[in-house]
Amino acid sequence: MSRIHIWRVKLSEARKSLRIGNIKYVSVNVDKAPNNSDIQSMSKSAGMLGKRHHSGNPINGNRPLKGVDKNVGSTSDGWVEDDDFVVAVPKMVVPKLEKQKLVEKKIKEEINIGVEYTHKIRTRSPPKSLHEALQKLSAEQKECVSQMGFGKMLSFTVDGIPGQLGQYVVDNLDTDKMCIKLERGSIDITKEVIHQLVGVPNGGVWMNNVDDKKADKTISKLWRSNYPRDEVSPGDIAERLEAHKVADWMFRVDFLQLFSSIMIDCQKNGKCKMCLLPYFTEEREISELDWCSLIYKTIAECKDDWVRDDRKCYFAGPLTILTMLYVDCTTCSGLSVERKRIALADWDMKRLKQRQHVEMQCGGFGNGQIRSYLLNM
Repeated sequence: MSRIHIWRVKLSEARKSLRIGNIKYVSVNVDKAPNNSDIQSMSKSAGMLGKRHHSGNPINGNRPLKGVDKNVGSTSDGWVEDDDFVVAVPKMVVPKLEKQKLVEKKIKEEINIGVEYTHKIRTRSPPKSLHEALQKLSAEQKECVSQMGFGKMLSFTVDGIPGQLGQYVVDNLDTDKMCIKLERGSIDITKEVIHQLVGVPNGGVWMNNVDDKKADKTISKLWRSNYPRDEVSPGDIAERLEAHKVADWMFRVDFLQLFSSIMIDCQKNGKCKMCLLPYFTEEREISELDWCSLIYKTIAECKDDWVRDDRKCYFAGPLTILTMLYVDCTTCSGLSVERKRIALADWDMKRLKQRQHVEMQCGGFGNGQIRSYLLNM
């Protein structure tokens, strides 16, 4: 066996022992024959490189080994080609987007929520501003709210709706049959059920949901004159209620506009609608208006203009009411919540997130038992 063949065998064995991380080129100069100390040095370097690789990043590899000559030596006899001693290893780069997808996939597998309800519903009417405003009302204002027929709302503790839970409820809302479909039946939605849940007046003067362009502009201009912008948001109303503690006629208009925008519906951009303002005159008895029929009608129409898979299309309907109907009318084996006479006082964002988590861990939403609706008041 020739000396050049022996060198190639030994170098091949040393090269196999390498655990290559992030190295572009490894070259060996064969102008002179390697002695035993050279072979031992190469083996030692190979072992060190293997340790660096395993202790480093398993995806992106490591930096090139320092001290390795990247220039290939030339031969004088023509027996050995440069390419025989060059190993090219491309750098492995995982895009950030791919890493993010891998992490999201792992999370979805861990919580076992299924493909259908990985979406989180996007709403323009979160209940937080209403909850905060109610907590800061004066005693006089609370008395005014009760006289209008909204006394139960003073116990309102819902300060948020979890996205996946809300997505499930709206997805399974059947606006033709007016029910929320579940695995073991359905929750019927009626005006009486809405009255039991929210406590607003049921029956009386029907409020036609007049288009904003056809509404009386006089009261609209008078109300909007209290705000710096033409379009008023629920947050703007909540700030005004905190600053003004008088229970006058304008307070009633502010409160009713805030309630309507959060609990019934709002514009697609999250601003308050003006169509109900003509009913809030100083002479009007608010308790004589049929609020339950208005909510019932809004539920029946809330999915007409909503596109589920369009992330730019926000749900502007009564998400809080629909979610409260679901959690109060169904059981959850892994979570015990004492049922009170006022369902709106049973839940807040923390408990609703717990409910969402437990249901997803137990096989998904809608698998609980359906129970009779609320207690008679």
